[in-house]
Amino acid sequence: MRIFVDIDGTLTDKQRRRSWWKDNRRADVIAKVREAYDAGHEIILWTGNTGYAAKVAVELEAEYGIKVGGAVGKPNLCIDNEQGRLQRRLRRSVITPEEFLTRDMEGNP
Repeated sequence: MRIFVDIDGTLTDKQRRRSWWKDNRRADVIAKVREAYDAGHEIILWTGNTGYAAKVAVELEAEYGIKVGGAVGKPNLCIDNEQGRLQRRLRRSVITPEEFLTRDMEGNP
């Protein structure tokens, strides 16, 4: 299974910008992520900034032995055939592939 894990407010006890270096880490959540990793699941970090996620990924491996399979910023737009269900879950803009085909990518979203 591929598991996406947020950093701020999920791996840390507060949700604020770049809290990995500012706030207490949630040992319980990190232990559970490690358990999932050890069980063979792929861990993907995602947060508002891809560079930040990549730096935290390096530290997660060095400090906790969790090798991250990817580090990405959260999307502004998702394209998926399961638009309604995914949009409710992610609370992000989700459009269908058909809508994507007609979208003007030069203009406003």
